[in-house]
Amino acid sequence: MSRKTPAGDEITWLDRPKPGGEGEWLAHWLNEPSTPERERIGLLLQLVDSVLAEADRPGSPDPRGGIKLLRANEILGMYISRPQIFVKNGKHLIIGYEPVIETLDYQEWLAADCLMRLAARDLLNRVRKCPYCSGWLYARVEHKVYCSAKHQQEHFRATPEFKAKRRRYALTYYHENLSPKSARKECPKGKSSGTPNLLTKGRIENDD
Repeated sequence: MSRKTPAGDEITWLDRPKPGGEGEWLAHWLNEPSTPERERIGLLLQLVDSVLAEADRPGSPDPRGGIKLLRANEILGMYISRPQIFVKNGKHLIIGYEPVIETLDYQEWLAADCLMRLAARDLLNRVRKCPYCSGWLYARVEHKVYCSAKHQQEHFRATPEFKAKRRRYALTYYHENLSPKSARKECPKGKSSGTPNLLTKGRIENDD
């Protein structure tokens, strides 16, 4: 069985990401141009993340998720699937799954399938947004926060702490190297600092 994407490309269940590659596939798919399907999966991820954060918070008034959990399950209900037998290369029978709702965008169903497979391995929280560019990423290591080292550095440079540190460094550098006081400190008393007086130099040359 095969389906067509909104762009008209034909895909089959065999195009499903291989085990271990679901996170990268899902992040890449979410980063493509925005569509209602991607917004729906993105909302689902945010709802699940919010429910988990609320459940972990001490003294939470709604540790079971409440309305957000109901909304997440409502969206998940769109992606129910059924087992199917497929023929590969006219020789091999393979059992796979297809969405029950025939009109559902197949790539959206694949994204939901990746989401559920990650959740089953307790890895769903590894699909997250980069705090600098808001692009989606999959954190192969748990502490990864940014989509790239460049964005990590750019985000750090924009923090008030970094800006304050740069200001302190610039002031210190000026007082120690560029200010008139620093020049007098380096020059012994009674001797020239070595910096030519352009006006005097000009007069002497003119007198000659």
